[in-house]
Amino acid sequence: MFKTETHMHTDESSRCGKVPAREMVALYHAAGFTTLFISDHFQKSAFEKMGEELSWEEKIDRFLLGYREAKAAGDELGMNVILSAELRLQPLKNHYLLYGNVDRDFLAARPDIFEMGIEEFSAYAKAHGITVVQAHPLRDGKCTPTPEYVDGMEVFNPNPRHENFTLQVLEIAQKHGLAITSGSDAHRYTDIAHGGVISEREIKTAADYVELLLAGKLRYVSQVIDSRCGLHCSDCAYKEKCGCGGCIETCGHPFHGECPIAVCAQGKGFVHCGECPDFPCETLTQYSCDPEHGDQPAGARIDQCKAWKRDRV
Repeated sequence: MFKTETHMHTDESSRCGKVPAREMVALYHAAGFTTLFISDHFQKSAFEKMGEELSWEEKIDRFLLGYREAKAAGDELGMNVILSAELRLQPLKNHYLLYGNVDRDFLAARPDIFEMGIEEFSAYAKAHGITVVQAHPLRDGKCTPTPEYVDGMEVFNPNPRHENFTLQVLEIAQKHGLAITSGSDAHRYTDIAHGGVISEREIKTAADYVELLLAGKLRYVSQVIDSRCGLHCSDCAYKEKCGCGGCIETCGHPFHGECPIAVCAQGKGFVHCGECPDFPCETLTQYSCDPEHGDQPAGARIDQCKAWKRDRV
């Protein structure tokens, strides 16, 4: 199985991004991902803050800095790094993730792109081989769903700093027969690898992703519960090496012996720690934030349990 991040931002190209592109790629590589879509914020306010002295073409090149750094790092690690963009259209203040024939020429072709309405942009995207997924619909009361003009919806978005509407968005997507996807919307260290999709074959190009997305042949990282504590057992280097089935399959006794966290959760009848009224307890916090043996980044498994609880459908 192969994991793909569909929605992430870089420090170089998104003003709200806090992780440099090369470091972001390295962290996703360590988390077992094979493919990354770099979807930095492509919006009017970001371009205006670049300054009036730069031409539209120069601003496009500045926007691409994060992707280019990530691509170079991905090539060194043998990862697939693909260009996307999170487009914000001014009239509705909605956000749309773009996949397919997204390249410098497409981004630079229309300096008026931010002023387009979604109906106009939808037709324009379709004519240029671009698949449009609405990012985090209903978020913050600003992202009005436009199911008539998109190919899919980001149903699972575990960003911890926003309220998300998984069940409502899922209902909208199913009602309109839209593709369903998941993305971490990663900006900071604590956001990394909590979302994304899982496929049976490696996604090497945008066309690969679009094909699997529209065919409904993807699973969602944020939904895969493979441990009690939030640490993905499926990514553990010891799973194959030691023939370990993980803490759920072994009833709290993985390769290294009894795990007190797993035994505690299953003893209370919880699928994972996030369901416990004492979450996050002192024991879980110590495991997660231990400076030598804890999560990278610290607290990652706690954030994952929060995402599991919120996105459980």
